[in-house]
Amino acid sequence: MSKRYLAYFLAMAGLAGVLYGLGANGEMSIAKPYLEPTTGFDASRLSLLVGGCLLGSVCVNFFAGALSDWLGRKRMFLVGALLFAVGSPIAALSSRSFGAIYTGVILQGCGMGVVAVVMPLYIAETLPKEIRGRGTGFFQLVMIGGILVSGLIGLALSVLVGPADSPTLGLAEKEMCWHAVFWIVGGLGALIVLLGLFLRESPVWLARGRAAADVRSTRAAESGSVFQRRYLVPFAIAFAILTCNQLTGINAVLGYTTTIFREAGLSLHAISVADVVLKVAMFAMTALSC
Repeated sequence: MSKRYLAYFLAMAGLAGVLYGLGANGEMSIAKPYLEPTTGFDASRLSLLVGGCLLGSVCVNFFAGALSDWLGRKRMFLVGALLFAVGSPIAALSSRSFGAIYTGVILQGCGMGVVAVVMPLYIAETLPKEIRGRGTGFFQLVMIGGILVSGLIGLALSVLVGPADSPTLGLAEKEMCWHAVFWIVGGLGALIVLLGLFLRESPVWLARGRAAADVRSTRAAESGSVFQRRYLVPFAIAFAILTCNQLTGINAVLGYTTTIFREAGLSLHAISVADVVLKVAMFAMTALSC
């Protein structure tokens, strides 16, 4: 692998991580204060929108790996980015239709599920073994970086346009703000699709395809099963860590950071600053762990 292609591949992995981080409730967290007064959605509908990304992600997680085994890592990665590129404009162009916004958010969640499953696999199978661990750690870091970027977007909107609770900010400006958030995410998804066309397929996936065509490789293919005894303990540990991470409700916290800080008595401009501070702390701790 040439140094030029390695840099390009890592840049694409970085963009994918940022896209995931923006979609992981970071987007809805900053859009919700502007969306709520312009649409008039009640708390139940807003909660459905906040949970929409997670719902779409969970639904896709079950079969994203199998599809990537069938179609290839590159194709599935581009499908994930395309779901963002399609879902975000649907939400942005929906004006005040709950059904359309929810459809767009669900599509983004499906894209999240694909990227979360396929990209770490793609990285592990493509990077040289000397930097494979750092590459997967880098992807986790840029995912948190995407969440941080969402906080910075919210702060920028608060400074440049005005906080959602500003008495001088009209409904048209508020609607423009949450539309802009969706357009930013959709634009990044479209950019990844275009730039990702030049990616190469995972060499491991290509090798598996060639081996599958050879009847004599059946035993070798079976030896790669995840259900071997030597894989059970690492798999169980990884499953337990991920399960505990989800049980803490951190995704719900990220989706409701603005609401939590508002209930604590902060103004919306102060909320934007506090949101960025929280996400900087997340990014810093992730960087230390890498």
